Amino acid sequence: MCTSNPMNGTETFKFCEDNHLKIQGRCCHNGSVIVGIDLHDCGLTEQKFESAIKGLTHLKYLSIEENSKIQNVSASDFGENSDLIYLSLPKNMECPGGSSSWKSEEKGTTKTVCHELLNPCDIKNVTCPENSHCEQAGITATQCLCDEGFHGYKCMNEGSFPLLPFIIGLVVPSIALTALLYITQRRYVVKKQN
Repeated sequence: MCTSNPMNGTETFKFCEDNHLKIQGRCCHNGSVIVGIDLHDCGLTEQKFESAIKGLTHLKYLSIEENSKIQNVSASDFGENSDLIYLSLPKNMECPGGSSSWKSEEKGTTKTVCHELLNPCDIKNVTCPENSHCEQAGITATQCLCDEGFHGYKCMNEGSFPLLPFIIGLVVPSIALTALLYITQRRYVVKKQN
């Protein structure tokens, strides 16, 4: 994504080195998951930034300061990223989700740094239905997931999800409908070919 200016000496580089992560270009990973990206001074736009982190759901360190074309980022731009402990943004920008979504916000002359993303389940005091629990699904997003051993509407069904009956209930009517349409509509196809 960005080949100029290596990340040597940056906060992301220090994080990667301190945690003995493998560094490749401007990214660091633990073998299979990218956990740090340094995209400072890469001439990014908001669209390029979104595509750069799309699908990266386990980022801990992210640096995008000194990208003057980025004017605004929102909580939704980060998808389901809920592991962020360090986010540096271009100067004069607000932390996504607001300062209440982060443990601390530090405004400097060249960047804004957001430290330790807080769990919105705790901040918003989310109450989930019985037999379920709240999980973070992004910077400000939450979702209620069924506890183990429960499934269905409002997690009221105990036991495991009935996968085989669900598949049969989906496949059999689909095949029957396809066969019916083939039989009833075939005569129109045959007439037009003659």
